[in-house]
Amino acid sequence: MAPPPIPSGRPDLGSALYVSTPLSGQAGRDALARQRRRLRAYLRVRGWRARHHAFFQDAASAGAPRWRPGVQALLAAAARGGFSRVTAEAGALSGDPLLCASIGKELATCGVELSLVPDTFEEAAAAAVPPLRSPRPRPLLVRFRGLVGRVEAAVAENHRLRREQAELHAQLAEIRSRAGQVAELVGGRAGGRPLAAHPAPIRGRRRVTRP
Repeated sequence: MAPPPIPSGRPDLGSALYVSTPLSGQAGRDALARQRRRLRAYLRVRGWRARHHAFFQDAASAGAPRWRPGVQALLAAAARGGFSRVTAEAGALSGDPLLCASIGKELATCGVELSLVPDTFEEAAAAAVPPLRSPRPRPLLVRFRGLVGRVEAAVAENHRLRREQAELHAQLAEIRSRAGQVAELVGGRAGGRPLAAHPAPIRGRRRVTRP
């Protein structure tokens, strides 16, 4: 079954999930897990995809739904445009239909649809639906990805050659510096100062000439 059109006309970015429970402790964790299974089964029946990392919850929730931390995070993410719809149980947001409608209108201003799972939905209906498969990539997209990979490899090779060239220049400069020092030592200069002259030794007897 094809998903309904998104109100804003944008492409389908997937569904965010919202669950909540007034319970705490193990009972609250079990209730949240049950809601997650139910929502994912509903998405499978409708042919929708869950948006990765778009999961919001309120455990031990109380007070006005609009000011719950999970609902506030949900509305903030919807304003950023991270998903196309929000899927939740009818009683998860609020037991009051007017409050659910108010949150739905606020989501609609962001181009996000609110989809509530009906109470009559049964998880067993999802068992007969085959799992969604990722669409096969188009040939043009495959060629584009291959081109991007080759360009990235060429850029990496260029960076490697530049590093090697810089290292060779540094080694050449070091060799020239040491060659200059050797030339100074051979020429009788070390560090710009002349070396001390050593007189040649006198061999044999010294002749003394008397007047």
